[in-house]
Amino acid sequence: MISAPTRVTGRELWQYHPVISGICTSVSVRGATSTLIRRIDLNNTQVDSFDFREAEIFADGLRNEVGLDFDSKGILWGVENGADRLMRNDIGGDIHADNPAEELNKFDEVGKFYGYPYCFSEYDIPSFGLGRGTQWAWPWYRTDYGSNWGKIDEWCRTRSQGPALAMQG
Repeated sequence: MISAPTRVTGRELWQYHPVISGICTSVSVRGATSTLIRRIDLNNTQVDSFDFREAEIFADGLRNEVGLDFDSKGILWGVENGADRLMRNDIGGDIHADNPAEELNKFDEVGKFYGYPYCFSEYDIPSFGLGRGTQWAWPWYRTDYGSNWGKIDEWCRTRSQGPALAMQG
């Protein structure tokens, strides 16, 4: 059984749906049943017959959000565990020692996409890096790796929400 962070505030239930294994290369993120946080208004929900797939998708594209909590202003925060074995020949080859970054994510707006599984966050990429938190495309989603997904670094930087804080992995 996989343990996933769940929080209840007032009459809302917040549930994270984790990735089942290391790196997911076959999921269609939008509309998937994992890699996201769903929010349920318990005031307007019949708990005994509720289909969780119908709950609001509050945040999407999260690899492994191992902790969730609210701050004093009621904003949800999460700590995300990054993947391992990251290699990209065009930006230094074996860059897994410090990448992808572990992330502190701020969930302050409904519907943001946080990049996974197409994008990762930089912690430190010597000679090629653009700074902590910069979004990069995972190797197997880049067109130059034979993928038909066509996700490139610029796509990740313009369509993916970076972390509030990128930490060394």
